Amino acid sequence: MKKWQEIEQFLKLIHQDHIENQKYYMFGYQEEYKKMEVVNLGYIPFYDGKETIRDIDILPDLYKKNRPSILKKCTKYICIHDTASGAPTADGKAHKHWLMNMANDKENQNSVSWHFTVDEGGIFQHLPTDEVAHHAGDGYREWGNTYFNTTYNRTCITGGNLNSVGIETCVNFGSDYTRTMRNTAKLVAELMIEFDLTIDAIKQHNDFSGKDCPMTMRHANRWQEFLHLVKIEHLGKTRFNDVVFNWKSLTPEIIDNTGKIINHINNGQVDYEVEVEYNNEKRKYQFTGYLNHLS
Repeated sequence: MKKWQEIEQFLKLIHQDHIENQKYYMFGYQEEYKKMEVVNLGYIPFYDGKETIRDIDILPDLYKKNRPSILKKCTKYICIHDTASGAPTADGKAHKHWLMNMANDKENQNSVSWHFTVDEGGIFQHLPTDEVAHHAGDGYREWGNTYFNTTYNRTCITGGNLNSVGIETCVNFGSDYTRTMRNTAKLVAELMIEFDLTIDAIKQHNDFSGKDCPMTMRHANRWQEFLHLVKIEHLGKTRFNDVVFNWKSLTPEIIDNTGKIINHINNGQVDYEVEVEYNNEKRKYQFTGYLNHLS
C-alpha cells in the first residue's frame, strides 16, 4: 500500500491544475537570428520511464584539440549550455558534424568541445563522460574552489572543464525548445545516477565563467522549470523503475499523449488518464487541468 501512495504522490508532482504558457525569446549569434520570439503553449511532463537513445560518435584524438584525451579525476557537476546558434539548420546533427570536422582538421586551433548535444529529436554524444572537455571557460582548475573571472568581472566556481559533463542544448529557430529541455532533463537524470550526483550538482555555464549561458533558458526564466523536469526524471528512474506508466489524452484536440499542448484555448479544460502497473496490479487515475490565458 505504501508504494501505491508514493506512486500517487509522484503523479501529483507531475500534474498541473493550471498549465503555464509563455512568449519568450531564443537567442543566436547569427545576425538574422539574434533574438527570436517563440511561444511555449504549455505541457504536463508525463513520465514515460524510457532510457535515452544516444547517437554516439566519439571525436578522434588525432591532434588533441577537441579531444585532449585527459581522464577526469572525478565528476562533480553537470554543466548546461545552449549553442547560441539560432539558424534553423543548427540542430544536434549539425553540431556533431562541426565538432567532427574540427577534430579531423590538422590546422584547427580551436579546442572547444563538450560531451553531449541535445535537440528536440535526440541526443548526440561526442566524448566519453569520463574525459575532460573544453566548454566551461574556467581553464584547468579543479573543483572545490572559486576564482575571479576578469572577462565577466565576477567570482565563479571551478571544475567546469576538469570535473563536469558538458551539455549543449540547441536553440535553432523553428525547433521545439520545450522538447529539447525535456530530452536534456532525461539525460541529466541518467548522468546523476551514473555519477551519484544530487540536484545541486546541476550548474549553468554562467556558474563557471560568468557568461550569460544558457542564455535562452536564463532569459526566459525557465531554469527552475528545468530543474523540476530533472527531479521528475530522477525520481522516476530511481524510485519507480519497477512501475509502468501509460498516459492517454482524453482531450486529444488539446493535449497529446506526451503531455504537450497542441491547441491552446484560453481557460480550456485538459483531461487525461494514466494507467499504472506495479507488482502485477493495474490502476487508472484521471486528472483535469486548465489552460491559463496565453501570456
